[in-house]
Amino acid sequence: MRVVDRFAQDHIHIFALQNSCDMKQIGMVLEETALITQRTQQFSAYIRGVSESVVEIVPDKEAFIKSLPAGHSEIDGLPEAKLMERVQSLVSSYVEVENHFLVNSVGKAISETDTLYADDPDQFTTTVIDESFFVLQQSMFRAITTCDINAVCAVVNHVNGAISGEIRTALAANLTESKRLYGNWVANVKHLSPPVNGEHPLHTMFLDAEGRLRNPLTSASSWPHSLNNLQECVGYMDKLKESTEEAFDEYFPSEGPDKDKRVMFQQLLEAFDATKAELESLHTTSCKDVIAMIKCHLSPMLQPLSSLDYEINEAQYQDFQVNDPFAREFNSKAEMINQHLRSVLNPISCEEIMQQLAEQTCRRIESSALNKNKKFSIFGALQFESDVRALCSFFTSVSEHALRHKFARLFEMSSILNLEST
Repeated sequence: MRVVDRFAQDHIHIFALQNSCDMKQIGMVLEETALITQRTQQFSAYIRGVSESVVEIVPDKEAFIKSLPAGHSEIDGLPEAKLMERVQSLVSSYVEVENHFLVNSVGKAISETDTLYADDPDQFTTTVIDESFFVLQQSMFRAITTCDINAVCAVVNHVNGAISGEIRTALAANLTESKRLYGNWVANVKHLSPPVNGEHPLHTMFLDAEGRLRNPLTSASSWPHSLNNLQECVGYMDKLKESTEEAFDEYFPSEGPDKDKRVMFQQLLEAFDATKAELESLHTTSCKDVIAMIKCHLSPMLQPLSSLDYEINEAQYQDFQVNDPFAREFNSKAEMINQHLRSVLNPISCEEIMQQLAEQTCRRIESSALNKNKKFSIFGALQFESDVRALCSFFTSVSEHALRHKFARLFEMSSILNLEST
């Protein structure tokens, strides 16, 4: 009791959540608090375990229980320890300071580690997510080592709140701020070409109106980096959840004294899934945004569909086989866009963008084919099927996941057209 009281007194300024406290010092006090709590919990568990084993061999259990003073446990014969009550008070203070520490540390990571290096084309992200999740993981593991399940549950809730709050807000703000800049930049077709001399693919976007490197250069200046940070955050959530569960099982075994409270921990951890779903939804929306940015390069390639005559004879069909009316040009431009995206975005985001692009392309072709003024000869039906196959072949070649099903309706339409034209 004296040790705990002296510790709390020595660090009263930290437990009072004074903003003037050094973050490094706060971290050290949190580590010491977790250790004190852990040792106290272990000491209490040991003493009560020994006492319980003694009670088990008492010959007359009924008489023993009757002889116990008020407030003593029938299981181990011991009273509630004042030391544990004092430590519970310390744990309450610990949880408040831990939340204060992780929120401020995450805020510092967001404001100070979001830096881009214009000469490093292999840097797809800034270190903001790495730094933020390092802080969150440290807080989570530190709480688990207290051996106090209520403290663990409280910190799990705070960590999830930091991800859905401070981190998500920062990611969304960077995407919004960088969207206009990247949208204007990528609208110029020359920026889709591979860079020369090993320059960063986004090098010209990093320059201001006077041709000087933007300062500071952060993900708020680069939409691709902002999207990569978002996807990295989604991936890190799974890793954090998994590592937390492993550490929790080590300190709180399924048959331990807190087994009844494990359900509460699992429920709080499952809340991570809802936060992850929010981030994934933001990622999906952002992938749709980039399609809107690059559509200016692809729409002209599909423009011939509006006036393309599929009521053709054999000679015209043979000419179309050599002089493709739109599919070849579309695939060429789409491949240029694909190469650009893969040079600046992570594979998961690229995959989702190409999947969405394939879906929108299919809807555009289907809409044109269903035009009531559109007529098909047998050779026109064959050409339509050839165009669909060319587009499907391209998207299949650049995608790691199956997407042929997106073209299923177009293939069904081509089959029907071929039957009706014979």
